[in-house]
This record gives sequence, C-alpha cells and structure tokens, in this order.
Amino acid sequence: MAVSQMKMTLEEALLGVTLHAAHAMGLEGEVGSLAPGKLCDLILCDVPSWQHVAYFYGVNHVSQVVKRGRVVWGA
Repeated sequence: MAVSQMKMTLEEALLGVTLHAAHAMGLEGEVGSLAPGKLCDLILCDVPSWQHVAYFYGVNHVSQVVKRGRVVWGA
C-alpha cells in the first residue's frame, strides 16, 4: 500500500520494512539487510519479479518462510 497509496517507490517501500525499520529499533547491525554475520528471516514469493508483490496486495504470494535459517513453512 505504501507504493499505491503513499506514492513511494518500490525501493523505498522495501527499505522501509527492512533496513530502515531495523535502524529505527537500533538493530541495523544485526538485521535489516543481507550481509555476512547478520541474522536473516525471509519469505520466498511465487511471483515473476519482486516488483509484482507491491501491486497485488491482498493476495498470498508466499511459497516458503525461513526463520533463523530454517524453513518453517512451505516446501
């Protein structure tokens, strides 16, 4: 919704829920971006490109969830 309602770019919206959110909580050294030594939780989405997720909200595109390096949902 940040892209369609608040006119943010896709990159701004992605940064807002990752690195900038981690920074706001004082955790940017531990989480928020993909880097050696940082913790990583992620979702894998069944979409042709990451840009599609922002335009089809309300639809579950998630095919797999990884939490603390382990698959916790999906194949």
